[in-house]
Amino acid sequence: MIGKIGRNDKCPCMSGKKYKNCCEKDLLVKDLKERGIIKFDEKYFFKDVMDDIMFKNYYEANRLKIDNEIITGIIQNHGASMSYGTYPITSNENKWFIVNNTVSPVQKFKSLEAAHELQHIINHYNGYPSVSFKKEYLGNNNLACKNISDMLNDPMVNGEIMKYGFDMKSYFEKADRIQIPAIETFIGHEKNTFVITLCVKRYLDYKNIDPNIRIEDISFIKYCKEKYSSLEVFWLQIISWIRQIGYKTKESADLILNKTIELLGYQQYMELKYF
Repeated sequence: MIGKIGRNDKCPCMSGKKYKNCCEKDLLVKDLKERGIIKFDEKYFFKDVMDDIMFKNYYEANRLKIDNEIITGIIQNHGASMSYGTYPITSNENKWFIVNNTVSPVQKFKSLEAAHELQHIINHYNGYPSVSFKKEYLGNNNLACKNISDMLNDPMVNGEIMKYGFDMKSYFEKADRIQIPAIETFIGHEKNTFVITLCVKRYLDYKNIDPNIRIEDISFIKYCKEKYSSLEVFWLQIISWIRQIGYKTKESADLILNKTIELLGYQQYMELKYF
């Protein structure tokens, strides 16, 4: 059992400061702990992935694009390997967070994931939209919102971090192997939403690698076309809008996400969200 931390001991967040000058009186740290999150100093959190020159170059070029604190820490038995989001401190304020599942510092083999989560925060910090349930429907399962958001957000993120040399093709192929069986964990309209948005996302992701790629050349979409042929008209419609409007600016993303929400029949429940 770990003994009580002395006020003059080094802070367990690994900042290098004394506990009394760091986390001892930080109410945020106590609140996070109650929610299963253990906060670590950002420099320590990213210490090992900094040994990957791709992540190091990415971090040094982009971290200062956010002038706010980012909460970094670990969460036990979390479904995702890493995740990002905003943490409510008061009704008027949110802080960004990145959490790793179970371990800090982040393992070196997760350098691409770490860059991915950080770039999500940068994009949203600069006004790129997400999708949320309207206030009166908050509390519903938000997977459909996440899938529609990720349809554009993930390719935007991946298109930025690939500039630093990360192996995106292997990353996408690994994701395909995970997501094909994951489709069967959904049911009904949520399953249809998952398939449609994934096909659009995969098209945009692979197009980031090869601008000349055709829809029919992407294995994941071919699989979905064979198994869920009735949904093809929906992902082709969204891709058609993206070809006409684009998706890499706030204005074009607003249009595509709103059109997608309406196409999939969620306009009563969902709206765009800005962080």
